Amino acid sequence: MALTLDLIYKNVEVKGAYVTVAVVTLGADKAEMNFSVQTCAQANGDPLTYVYHTTRYDMDGENPFKQAYEYLKTLPEFEGAADC
Repeated sequence: MALTLDLIYKNVEVKGAYVTVAVVTLGADKAEMNFSVQTCAQANGDPLTYVYHTTRYDMDGENPFKQAYEYLKTLPEFEGAADC
């Protein structure tokens, strides 16, 4: 599971950057989850960035990784991202 999108990194256009959720942890009350996001210029490439996000976790929903990817697609910086 991953996303691809075009982005600008340090003033360089990166077409088809590869975005993966690396680690998901659930809060003690399982109401929210924290996860890290790694962006590479290509699949299996060296990471350009690591960022961390926190969002609500739905225990009745999809698995935590799927929920993380769906959350990312709601953010402006991931607008236009495609599943791959």
